[in-house]
Amino acid sequence: MDEVRDLVQQGQALSWKDFEGYPFEDVGSGLYIRKYEINENYHVLVGGGSVDTAPLYINLVKRNGEKIDIRYDDIDHFILN
Repeated sequence: MDEVRDLVQQGQALSWKDFEGYPFEDVGSGLYIRKYEINENYHVLVGGGSVDTAPLYINLVKRNGEKIDIRYDDIDHFILN
């Protein structure tokens, strides 16, 4: 989760390249959607039409399905609730 907090600092500048080197599962069909497991309670989904353009979303997702886009939303508030 500390690495996610570090990534959040980049805000809207986050790109696919910022996630290079992290293991992921390709879960997209028709879109590029990469799932990055954080721990048993959270994962990050990065999705978009092309890895050569900015992602459409970079969501931190709770086990129950709740999600926020880490480029715009407060992850500390999200984690605590």
